[in-house]
Amino acid sequence: SIKALEEGSNSVTVYLMYWVILNSLIIIEQTPLGLILKSIPFYGLLRVVGLWVLGVPTTGVAMNLFEKMTGKTPCTSETTESTAPKSGGTLLTVKVISAGPFPADTPPDAFATLTVVPRGGKANEGVEGLQFKTRVCKGAVQPVWNEVILMRPLASLDADLAVSVLGHKQIGHSNDKLGECKVSLADLEMNAAPEKLDCQMDGAGGQTLSLEISISGGN
Repeated sequence: SIKALEEGSNSVTVYLMYWVILNSLIIIEQTPLGLILKSIPFYGLLRVVGLWVLGVPTTGVAMNLFEKMTGKTPCTSETTESTAPKSGGTLLTVKVISAGPFPADTPPDAFATLTVVPRGGKANEGVEGLQFKTRVCKGAVQPVWNEVILMRPLASLDADLAVSVLGHKQIGHSNDKLGECKVSLADLEMNAAPEKLDCQMDGAGGQTLSLEISISGGN
């Protein structure tokens, strides 16, 4: 099902896409359209090669076909929201949109972490020092999260928002750091419309992280 394709790992999505296409092809071949397909020169060879390319994860064909069929990557079935306390103090709202593009031959299972870091060695207050995470976007060259993170209470604007993009690994293995960017909260206007930022990530190979950020007063 499409739900299983969305929620599976990269390899599971490739495997399921292979069987969806194979079984669809088998059904079509039992119809009059199948006679037309079988009349194509070298159809048997083309069928074998096509299914082989589809079933090899490193080709990226199955993932691209999934995105074409559904308009989604395996992590963008819906926009989600990570909540903080609903009242009290200044609210920092961050929409983590996307990152990349990453190499097509080794697309990561990417997720982002967000931390408010006070300047000048000050002690952490409110949400400062706490780590917020997006969900994992599995096997996408251009991971798209569209995930909203609500961080409250924000003790001071004299701080930076540090956003890191990591490649998720299995338990017992360290996550790969794909890139990081920092945003000065002091440069943001209180109660203004969300500001769209395209940050060139440090430590990355030219990849960009797209965010929307806003700060609003407490209730």
